Amino acid sequence: MVRTRVGCLERPRKITLKIRDIDIAEDQVLVRVHKAYICGSDLHYYRGKYPSHVKLPICLGHEGGGTIVKVGSKVTGYHVGDRVIVYADVLISPSGADPLFSDYVRAPIYCLQRVPEWIDMDTACQAEPLACAVHAIYNCGLQLGDTAVVIGLGYTGQIILQGLKKFGANIVIGIDLDNSKLALAKKRGADVVINAKREDPVQRVIEETDGKGA
Repeated sequence: MVRTRVGCLERPRKITLKIRDIDIAEDQVLVRVHKAYICGSDLHYYRGKYPSHVKLPICLGHEGGGTIVKVGSKVTGYHVGDRVIVYADVLISPSGADPLFSDYVRAPIYCLQRVPEWIDMDTACQAEPLACAVHAIYNCGLQLGDTAVVIGLGYTGQIILQGLKKFGANIVIGIDLDNSKLALAKKRGADVVINAKREDPVQRVIEETDGKGA
């Protein structure tokens, strides 16, 4: 049994820390959380924008990981001291793993991914959003030599932009409303950046591609 703090959204714009005593089942591990990042969806929930079927309060956190500190009697392949990513879906109940805005979480092994020794935990805890970006790259239908456009250059958009370039795109165009994000995209390899506040992005893409589009 371990006592943990859990960050829960009580109502829009009000998060409280709840104290819970938890213990693992025989098919679970207990993970001491190293870090849990704030997703854009967490911000939406905080501001009151969440699916209609969701009933508050809900506990948050789904991007992170930590170190296993206890292993259930039926768990195989994982041991105390292993560093892991924990995949938790806070809007599915039960999701399998506890939400990650906590000191400790319980998780079955199907919600875990071992972290290689050469990856530091701050980086490893970004695995979930990185996986989303890689999934988008692999499933966007890009062909070698294509022109690709990334609309929205936040965290995920910046990763997708770089990945598309490495995946074979000839020209990658980034579109956003924020000049600082556009500057970062240019630094990270975008061939063209467009501020949609200042010009028509569709027309600019047509011009940059000699009428072919992307």
